[in-house]
Amino acid sequence: APMQAGLSLGAPTPNPVRAGTVIEYRSSVAGGVLSAEVYDVAGRRVRTLSAGSRAGGGAQSGALQWDGRSDRGDRVPAGVYFAQLRTAEDVRSRRVVLIR
Repeated sequence: APMQAGLSLGAPTPNPVRAGTVIEYRSSVAGGVLSAEVYDVAGRRVRTLSAGSRAGGGAQSGALQWDGRSDRGDRVPAGVYFAQLRTAEDVRSRRVVLIR
């Protein structure tokens, strides 16, 4: 059966997380995934993740990996964060609880 068009984002594993978490995703949007980022509760971007987007788009699946660090490589404080995945047509986010 063909996959429904759109974007799906799995539950972060593990969650809560101490050192790192993995979030699986599937996208059937032409053009693929545009961005994958982690935000804090205030809406500040703390990390840009690689979603492994492929040229040519089409259906793709993969996993976002976040090691609990910022773009500068600093360990971010414990708290609630949101991993957000964006395509040209859709946005999905998952809550990640970071404990230290």
